[in-house]
Formats: sequence, structure tokens, C-alpha cells
Amino acid sequence: MAPFGKKNKEEKVKLKKGAVKRAFRVFRYIKPYRFTFFIGLFFLVLSSITTMGFPYLIGSFFGTTPGAENEGFSIDNMQSSTVIVTLLFGVFVANAIFSFFRVYLFSIVTERSLQDLKKCSI
Repeated sequence: MAPFGKKNKEEKVKLKKGAVKRAFRVFRYIKPYRFTFFIGLFFLVLSSITTMGFPYLIGSFFGTTPGAENEGFSIDNMQSSTVIVTLLFGVFVANAIFSFFRVYLFSIVTERSLQDLKKCSI
């Protein structure tokens, strides 16, 4: 056996079409819950977008974002800073809501599909 991270040519396993088909059989248990699964994917995308918006707003608060209207945090631009902090709070709340529904919906799909898999195997 080769050390960790090093593989010999003899150890490589060819992926066969039949093996791939057998691996995809598990998705038939998710099929009845595909509507819930796709709504969960939608919330995953929304959660990812709001997560990426958070650093952008932090950068614009401190004036490090290219093309930012303010030149960093100071007393003179308190109005724009208040707006940015309010947007940060809104993004944080939206991200929390989207992440909750993402986890909730994916857990429903996972629990029910595993329940169906267990019923089928018994």
C-alpha cells in the first residue's frame, strides 16, 4: 500500500457506467420531495448572495470598496454610514432567515428520504 497522498498506477480504479447508475439510484428516494428540495436550493442561492453582500457593505462602510461614495468612517459622513449600517443589519437578518429555511427544508428532505430508504430496505 502506498503512503498517504501517493498513488501507484495499479491502485487507480476505472469508473464504469453500471457503477454510476447504481450510485444514482439513491436519488429516487429524493424524487417525491423534489419540490421541497428545489425550494431549499433557492434559499441556498439567496443565502449565498446575502453572505457575499456582507463583506461588500463592510468594505463600503470603511471606504475600501472601489467606487465607494464615502471615504471611510468619519463624523462628516455619518448619514451615509448610518445607511450602510442599517443595510448591514438588514442583510444579516435576511441571511439568518434564508439560512433557517435552507437548513429546515433540506433537513425535511433528508429525513423523509432516509425514512423511505429505511422502509424499502426492511
